[in-house]
Amino acid sequence: MCIFHIDCPFDLIVAIFIASFSFLNIGLAIIGVYKTKRKSPLLNVIKVISFMTSLTDIALTQKAILSVTSSNPSNYYNALFGIGIGCIGMIISFVLIYKTSKRRKIS
Repeated sequence: MCIFHIDCPFDLIVAIFIASFSFLNIGLAIIGVYKTKRKSPLLNVIKVISFMTSLTDIALTQKAILSVTSSNPSNYYNALFGIGIGCIGMIISFVLIYKTSKRRKIS
């Protein structure tokens, strides 16, 4: 059982499965965002949320791969990567809010 302050290593097979699922998920999210680029704003927001979810999957992939390859805990690097993903999410959210407000002024 893993508790928050204890580092729980993953097995190699589990890490490969997590990586495969994460990269498939991010690929499908990018395709979804690209296909709904010019459609309704609500659908675009839903696809961007899916993309952000896949970015958090990539953070889990990093945690799994680092736990397989190194013996020392790498919580610091995982935290920095998570903060980076959060910042990317905030920037994308602000861009979507700006585009929506700009679209409302036009119509």
